[in-house]
Amino acid sequence: MVTRLALVAVLTVCACATGCAEDRTEAEVDWSLASPPVGREVDVRAEFGGSSCSEFKDWDVAETSSSVTIRATVEFFGNECTADLVVEPMSIVLDEPLGDRRLLGCRPESAVTAGSNRRTVDDCRETAS
Repeated sequence: MVTRLALVAVLTVCACATGCAEDRTEAEVDWSLASPPVGREVDVRAEFGGSSCSEFKDWDVAETSSSVTIRATVEFFGNECTADLVVEPMSIVLDEPLGDRRLLGCRPESAVTAGSNRRTVDDCRETAS
């Protein structure tokens, strides 16, 4: 009987270790300018909700001669989330000054499509307040 209970306990722990894990999904989130870009420096902040079920993962920057694309990635998990706002600031130093290059990525297509009436932007400087 003790052996059988021990076996059930071990199987339960093993099943939970492999099958009870929370689903985790990475997604790009909106970001905004914290201040107007100056030279090579672009100060940004990503804002997303639910610190109890999300974690900021990474900033990604891709530069070309005509544009700079910045992406903010968050990992979401669980389903019982707090209603707080998380702000993840970052000061990005570009390889070359931003100049006339387009600044892209502040409203990822996936977020715009999923969000109600938000529109895409041609240059993220349009969203600066």
